[in-house]
Amino acid sequence: MLALYFDKYQGAPLAYNFFPSEYSFGSKLVTENYQVAIIGVKSEMNPGNPGSESAPNAIRQQLYALRGGFSQTRIADLGNLKSGKSLADTYAALKCVTAELLAQGVIPIVIGGSHELTQPLFEAMKETKKEIMTTLIDCKLDYPYSSTDVFDGNTFAGKIIHDEQTEEFKLLGYQGYYCPLSYIEKLEGHKCHLVRAGELFRNIMSAEPYLRDTDLLSIDMSAIRHADSPGYARAISNGLSGEEICQLAHYAGLSDRLSAFGIFEANPNFDDSDQTVSLAAQVIWHFIEGIDNRYGDYPAKEIQNYQERVAIFPSEEEKNIHFYHNRSNNRWWIKIPTKSGDKIYACRPSDFQTACEGDLPDIWMRHYMN
Repeated sequence: MLALYFDKYQGAPLAYNFFPSEYSFGSKLVTENYQVAIIGVKSEMNPGNPGSESAPNAIRQQLYALRGGFSQTRIADLGNLKSGKSLADTYAALKCVTAELLAQGVIPIVIGGSHELTQPLFEAMKETKKEIMTTLIDCKLDYPYSSTDVFDGNTFAGKIIHDEQTEEFKLLGYQGYYCPLSYIEKLEGHKCHLVRAGELFRNIMSAEPYLRDTDLLSIDMSAIRHADSPGYARAISNGLSGEEICQLAHYAGLSDRLSAFGIFEANPNFDDSDQTVSLAAQVIWHFIEGIDNRYGDYPAKEIQNYQERVAIFPSEEEKNIHFYHNRSNNRWWIKIPTKSGDKIYACRPSDFQTACEGDLPDIWMRHYMN
């Protein structure tokens, strides 16, 4: 049934081969019993980056040349979503296809196209989850919020932020000079957590708990500095490096919670020697490698399976804080009282250390009784 929505990717000669073609990603794709499905969507609705709709096949050409044959993960390429008579038709089709894949336990990887395609992915997820954690990796905040149905690649995030099923919205890698201070002040604390690029530069691993607590990850290639990713209509001088974005994609793939992924805004019209689409292909590859090496951690496993550690606060005004530690991989979680009851969130080892020293960790402040 899903095949009716797609035009199959016919393939193109690979630009290069590092090894015999039988080892390549393209030769290892399957058509049934798959856990991951690649979807191309050529829709373009970002007035600041015209031409990004040509990216899906350009990225595929690079992706198919990489090594395939993951040990645990079977991957299908469903092709490019057929264009509707209007953008609304395309969004509706993407939502329908994504909802069907999620219902089957298949992780969709959506190659855009414009960044607003994140919105129908979010709408599809609403059909299977009551509360959703969405993470965007972007140099800017695609805001302000509009109550109308008109949105594009620069404004769509407001609809996700203000949706009643959003549990938390995270923006990683933003650059302060691209985000009005009024937006940041308005959104911080409103189910939002914004992390500047500088924090990631200092410690890229600090983002791992954010990605572990994510249902939907959407990457805008403008988050990557121009030297590593020139395929964008406007040069972004600073930003994440190619190595850093691949590291973040790997952390996301390792998350046992994350169930949908999209990569957007690569623009072959401005690409230099296919550098951007090649990097996008490597980002996808690292994401899949993460999936292939998942630990089966919480929420796939009951939190009671881990070692419980308690930070005791002597003041009666503060409650003791319960942490859970998987000693096999040094992953930590924290239990926080919220308005809807106790919830478990991914955290850093340093959060436990902070609590043991008598201070409340930042993650507690973000979620306590919210």
